[in-house]
Amino acid sequence: MSNNLLFVRRLLRGGLLIVGALLLATGAVAQPAGNGNNAPASVTPEMRRQANEHFQRRDWAKAAEAYAAITQHEPQNANAWYRLGAARAALGQLEPARGALEKAVVTQPNPYFTYDLACVYARLNEKEKALTVLERAVLSGYRQVERMRADEDLKTIRTEPRFDEIMLRARPCAARPEAAQFDFWLGEWAVTNAQGQPVGTNTIKRVLGQCVVLEEYSEHLGGGGKSFNVYDAQKNRWQQTWVDDRGAMIQFTGEFKDGAMRLTGMGRNAEGKPVVYRMSYTPQPDGRVRQLWEGSTDEGKTWSVAFDGWYTRKQ
Repeated sequence: MSNNLLFVRRLLRGGLLIVGALLLATGAVAQPAGNGNNAPASVTPEMRRQANEHFQRRDWAKAAEAYAAITQHEPQNANAWYRLGAARAALGQLEPARGALEKAVVTQPNPYFTYDLACVYARLNEKEKALTVLERAVLSGYRQVERMRADEDLKTIRTEPRFDEIMLRARPCAARPEAAQFDFWLGEWAVTNAQGQPVGTNTIKRVLGQCVVLEEYSEHLGGGGKSFNVYDAQKNRWQQTWVDDRGAMIQFTGEFKDGAMRLTGMGRNAEGKPVVYRMSYTPQPDGRVRQLWEGSTDEGKTWSVAFDGWYTRKQ
């Protein structure tokens, strides 16, 4: 598949065809000030309609011609510069495409415009510029990591060490060292009680851009629950929300301390009395993990075990 066709497909996936069409068709773009005989000629509604139609039909040669005319009259029209660059890139005219996309980015900083400019730099094999511009796109809000890792336009820079660093910036949760403190719990587990009897299975994985550690617990006798675990960088603590099929929902907060994840929370027992809960998740030297869940109905004076689970990785 040619790079030009891949670029076209990426445009369609990005949804910018529709967004740009609305902006240009309505004339909702910035225009330079002018007066008297020095004022630039105006762009007619018919010119906008035809340009948009060519672009939607992917008639890139006519689209490029139409948007080149619009930018002559409206040099501050960032969307027209972007479409001119996109059409030229689809035609394989990379140098002119770069110039148009640079105009678009300068006129109106936009993470999508910036990302496409990085793609053109990569296709021109200007690796350092491509990486710098790609990083700028990410820092300004571009977060589509899967797309960046799969986009053929970026294949010349994907093996560069800096590319992986940029991908981490696109997912800031994964870039924080504290966010990895619960990684010892990730995996597929068989769960037993303290006597070694099977009680359930648990799947722990990262979701939502690596920001959430999701627990999916199933009991052998039926039933189960889930927990959502997130490192809150603003409060410098971990937070867990546990919910199950019995209607329970408990909020825990805590930190990784003294070799274990330690969380505390509040709930109620079967009689409706308030219960203070504390949990610890401790990685063992043999690779297992122990989860000890205790409760207190006397404000922490005495504790009773609610759950003592031992996790063994499934083979």
